[in-house]
Amino acid sequence: MYLWNKFIIIFLFISFFVSCQTSSKKTSEESLSFYIIDLGDREYKQGNFEKSQLYYLQAKKKNKDLLKNIFFISRLMKVAIKVKNPNIVSECYAIIKSFDINLLRNSFSKEIYHYSLGKYYSYQNDKKNAIINFSKAIELSNGKRDSFYQCLISDKNNC
Repeated sequence: MYLWNKFIIIFLFISFFVSCQTSSKKTSEESLSFYIIDLGDREYKQGNFEKSQLYYLQAKKKNKDLLKNIFFISRLMKVAIKVKNPNIVSECYAIIKSFDINLLRNSFSKEIYHYSLGKYYSYQNDKKNAIINFSKAIELSNGKRDSFYQCLISDKNNC
């Protein structure tokens, strides 16, 4: 009986150790992808849009869960529009359209959803749908970004 108990304790210890290693790997992959996104954000702010897009694509490759993140997809689409990459823009649009807006967590997520659609329609020169989505984003922003969205609606290039 004693040997059997010893075997069970060793088995549990090994199981615990292996599960911790697997969990740690996933966490480190996620951390790395968020670091890569941060690098992409820095490059974007400095006007290095091509490099920013490369970082975002690297992060997407490392962490497939980012495809479920409206904020990340919006960033990727925004930079793809800047560098005129129609394939990435179309891919991001398809992902955004696949989101169920009712399942987005809060009004800011919904605002980003409509902002992203507005950017896409503006990119496609579909002014009607761009204005509709930017107007919905204004409603959801609670007055915080009205002037920004009004600038986008007026179709100025330097918003």
